Amino acid sequence: MSEFTDKTIDVPGLGNVPSPSELAAQKRSKYETDHVGVPDQCPVQGCTANGFRSFAQLRGHFGSASDGAHRSYDLSINDYRDKDE
Repeated sequence: MSEFTDKTIDVPGLGNVPSPSELAAQKRSKYETDHVGVPDQCPVQGCTANGFRSFAQLRGHFGSASDGAHRSYDLSINDYRDKDE
């Protein structure tokens, strides 16, 4: 029988894995981009845009940029999230 904890469950054959509620919380937090901090400068080489404080602002910059460098850049919130979130 599986043993439930706050963040993990013990599943026979798989071991200790994230609980369904923990996975749901992680999924929800991916959409909460205002609190995820980013470096001041755009990460695209050659882009001089700066002044970013949150991933939401950086994502907005990427959305308004119309060049191929921004479109081809693999922007991911997971690159900026704290590992313990």
